[in-house]
Amino acid sequence: MKKEINLSPIISLKSTFTLMLAPPGWGKTTLILNIYEEFNGKIVFISPLKALACEFFKRASHLKGVYSLSSNDSKEDAKKLFIESKKAMLVLTAEKLSDDIIARSSDENILFIFDEFHLFYYWGQSFRPILFEKLMAAANNSAQMLGLTATMDPALLETWKNDFNLAVENMYLLNLGNQKLLNIPTKIYNFSLLSKMVFYRYFFREVFFNDQAKTILFFCRYRRDVEMWLDFSKRRNLNAIGCVGGAVEDFIRDLEENPSPRCIFSTSALSHGVNLPTITQVFIDYPVDNKDFWIQMVGRGGRDGTSFQVFEQEKKSWSSIGNLYHSMLLFIKDLFLLRQNL
Repeated sequence: MKKEINLSPIISLKSTFTLMLAPPGWGKTTLILNIYEEFNGKIVFISPLKALACEFFKRASHLKGVYSLSSNDSKEDAKKLFIESKKAMLVLTAEKLSDDIIARSSDENILFIFDEFHLFYYWGQSFRPILFEKLMAAANNSAQMLGLTATMDPALLETWKNDFNLAVENMYLLNLGNQKLLNIPTKIYNFSLLSKMVFYRYFFREVFFNDQAKTILFFCRYRRDVEMWLDFSKRRNLNAIGCVGGAVEDFIRDLEENPSPRCIFSTSALSHGVNLPTITQVFIDYPVDNKDFWIQMVGRGGRDGTSFQVFEQEKKSWSSIGNLYHSMLLFIKDLFLLRQNL
């Protein structure tokens, strides 16, 4: 967190929704922990992903009165302790957020924090409607609400304003950098005007010949692509682990056993939140049409402030002289390295 932010005056108001936008790596988790220590009441931390909820709980568990409904501990005991406490924090996913917890906000000082807030719209209005349903349930109960995210498309921001304009009495938008990167990549290489084989050859060179590279993060479109690259890595004795949707917890366990892999192959499941080792190269193997998701993916690189590079497939126009020149340089460099058997 770069600066001290005092949200107490607004998050303590009933029927208030505060949406805070800050770049990836800004320090939103630290902010939440600071809020909890200063907040005179209870906090319910809602994550759209179980793995992120478990990771946040691990980070917050040193504080007194922090309970989880997403860990392997007794969920009923955790909920009971939270209800009986005057000051406590409950960490859970939207599916675990019960109506009685929401109803208690009418009589108690309870702040609901919605992490990775953009997903409550993207996923909540498509394949996981319960995300949006719980969001609106809290608003309709005149709750105190805080949404946190690094990315909110301008059109989505307008939708948020319209959706909650009548649901809550007060709305605040704290924009510390929407769709921005805290650490800008030193280079962004675009391969959309070149063949996929050129893109893959650059990847192989980074993997096998760049001694300066630490962990390389490679985003795949499909689960089968992750499996294919892991099989390739096994055959080449390349230290690699993978992650797909629904298996993030397995990935976290693999990462604990292998904290410094040469490569991480993943679907977009790793574009949000999960702590990774230092990433010096981010490869994105397909065009990402949504800028919010592109920022989240690229934002996984250089989280500790180190320099990193991005190799992408975002669609570019042939009519742009700059795009053609950039592609020509990549092509010439590729030919030169091929002549050197690299």
